[in-house]
Amino acid sequence: EDSWLRAIWAGKPFIWQPYFQTENTHLLKLNAFLALFYQEIGISKPLSMQNLQALHTAWANNQAISAQMWQQYLQDLPQIKAQTILQSQYLANQPDLATQLVNFCNIN
Repeated sequence: EDSWLRAIWAGKPFIWQPYFQTENTHLLKLNAFLALFYQEIGISKPLSMQNLQALHTAWANNQAISAQMWQQYLQDLPQIKAQTILQSQYLANQPDLATQLVNFCNIN
């Protein structure tokens, strides 16, 4: 998804708003993204993944987000920022698409 790649490249914490899709497919993508984005978190204090998923899901469904959810998000913000920077650096270090395609074609 172009929208989350741009957000990651910015290196700033974000809440992703996927486009609505039938059968709540957008929520499947959202949960898969969150699991992947935070799977290799390299920080010492654990994040409240349950809160992160609930907050993102509420946002994606245009539902109200409780003060408690926002407070937990703000408590986790330093770790979220650190993870976003790590992910941004990871993407920046990848070869560009053209190089990856050439390498793929040369292997196969």
